[in-house]
Amino acid sequence: ILRIVAWMLHFAHKTKTNIFNSNFLQPQELENALLRIVLNIQQQYFQEDILRVIKKKLRRLSRVLVE
Repeated sequence: ILRIVAWMLHFAHKTKTNIFNSNFLQPQELENALLRIVLNIQQQYFQEDILRVIKKKLRRLSRVLVE
């Protein structure tokens, strides 16, 4: 799955930038694909926790701005 996502991102980047300099995946592209997969899974399974943390930070920020 990692290589499939990496190739999809590689192709998307090549079509957006019109740069066709490499037909091979670079290590950084594999790392970026892994991070995208992990982020997607975290957002899917920890959505409530993420929202709770964001709301808590916003409340703290609003208190600081009011004071």
